[in-house]
Amino acid sequence: RYMKGNGTMTMPDRQHLENSGELLPERIKRYILSRIISGELKPNERIYEARLARELGTSQSPVREALRDLVALGLVEILPRRGARVRAVDSKELIDVAVFRSEVDALAARLAAHEMTPEDLTELARLRDEMRVQAQDGDIDSYASTNSAFHGAIARASLNQPVQRAFAQLEPFGKTYFSVTLPEPDLDVMLAEHDLIVECIAARDPEGAAKAARNHQLHVARLIVEQTLAEDTAKIRATLQKRLGTNISTQSNP
Repeated sequence: RYMKGNGTMTMPDRQHLENSGELLPERIKRYILSRIISGELKPNERIYEARLARELGTSQSPVREALRDLVALGLVEILPRRGARVRAVDSKELIDVAVFRSEVDALAARLAAHEMTPEDLTELARLRDEMRVQAQDGDIDSYASTNSAFHGAIARASLNQPVQRAFAQLEPFGKTYFSVTLPEPDLDVMLAEHDLIVECIAARDPEGAAKAARNHQLHVARLIVEQTLAEDTAKIRATLQKRLGTNISTQSNP
């Protein structure tokens, strides 16, 4: 965990904040974000500004600025007289983000197919291969981080600043909520989709790259729909079983 038993930061974390070249609010934002992604801070959990400032050994001003940035990313909400808390999002919002992200990634891949250098392609293939090893090892946390780097490399290679800004805005949200909401996906299918993206970009096929990148993100949207339907069905079944006093899963359809 990030905290010692007395509620203070461990030395490596304090040194990381002090030694980073980023501005303090940005460092604090990344620190809070890492706790949300790891699940240490859960949806609807309060984030106490003064306590966090004490933990980090700083004033409340950079903490407040970091929280405002996380509000803009859709990860935190600040309620009047109640302070900040981690946002809880519903499946509709997750699907909307996945669909929007599919178009951002499609444009990034289309442009990258024109702009990506041989060195960029080598790095993209390396990230793809690293994900394959992490999937085989069952290291899902590392897989998620490398997956983020993979898609970020394509966005950077697009050489399009609006695309890069849109990706930077969406990626923390997606990495946080998709990873904690979705059941474990079929990583073999995901890896095959990454393979196709790399192949199309390497072949300088902009339309193929765009289609592959779009379908990859729409696959995420479909997984969310399937998960939502499964959860709704389970809730309905549990309610009926409680009211009828029978196990309806064993009943035949009329």
